[in-house]
Amino acid sequence: MKSIMVAFALATGIFIAGSASAETVTTRIALAGIDCIECSEFIYDLMMRQDGVLTVATNLDDQFVTISYDDKVVALAVLIAAFEMYGYYPEVLIQPAA
Repeated sequence: MKSIMVAFALATGIFIAGSASAETVTTRIALAGIDCIECSEFIYDLMMRQDGVLTVATNLDDQFVTISYDDKVVALAVLIAAFEMYGYYPEVLIQPAA
């Protein structure tokens, strides 16, 4: 019985040690030209289609978007590339901590 418990403890420890913990990162990106509700909805849909994106909020007055995402699933460069693919020229205002 003791050997079964030790084996279970080792297996559980290996599983826990091997799993990467999620790291939520919030980044603010300036997007010149977003000035209407359709832009806001498009940006929301575009970002929410990206794996790992958790929340998206646009500020049309100041023309920026705030995105929270799991950096173990998606890189900031992937999010930037998604904007660029649709003709936006993003500028990272708040860089995630390294």
